[in-house]
Amino acid sequence: MSRYVIFFVLLLPITVIAQQTDTVRIGDTTILHNQVMGDKEVFTLVDKIPKPGYDIQEYINSNLVYPAKAKENFIAGKVIVKFIVCANGSIDSPTIVKGIAEDLDSEAIRIVKSMQEWNPGEKDDRKVDVYFSLPIAFTVDDIFTWVEKMPDPGYNVNQFLAQNLRYPEEAKKNGIQGRVAVKFVVTATGHLKGVSVAGTRQQPLLDEEAIRVVSSMPPWQPGTQNGKPVNVYYTLPVIFKL
Repeated sequence: MSRYVIFFVLLLPITVIAQQTDTVRIGDTTILHNQVMGDKEVFTLVDKIPKPGYDIQEYINSNLVYPAKAKENFIAGKVIVKFIVCANGSIDSPTIVKGIAEDLDSEAIRIVKSMQEWNPGEKDDRKVDVYFSLPIAFTVDDIFTWVEKMPDPGYNVNQFLAQNLRYPEEAKKNGIQGRVAVKFVVTATGHLKGVSVAGTRQQPLLDEEAIRVVSSMPPWQPGTQNGKPVNVYYTLPVIFKL
């Protein structure tokens, strides 16, 4: 008979790491994937790296519009956008490498599309098209990672998960199991907001079910700082075991 076991522990602070392969990291940007597009090559390794020619972080800070619904629901994180810096300095073909939510992803794409021309990259003393990726962070103020009194479910979370988690049938059939770290904010009112997978998604079937079951939890007892309820980050690992 198959069975599954669900455990949880507190992991603080939350650290979200976007993992890339076959990349060259330059500060907080990454040049990605050599590729031929149509009849032209888009480079990943060049002699001279493309640069914006202006303070890119200041530009993002001044022009980014945080989607109201996402902010209200404490949906935050880092969206990574891949694009081509063309030989003429224009920005082309922005796509999402690592997304968070549709509205945040769309805003990140809008920001990249609105950027002024960059100084193009060069290869063998000629200007060329170069892949580039840019992380765009969406952060919500007034959220703590550690407080004097941490949030408390007020009920047995293991029991709740055991009774409410639905092990995906396709995952069972294919022997898929593992651990999903789910991050969220326990708000000052005790509600769970911004529920998502912490880090890189590994198993979509398990990820979606972990998000669903955590999102269905009743309100918690909020964390407090200086005697007042506050918003607190929390991470809950959910383990699927056959």
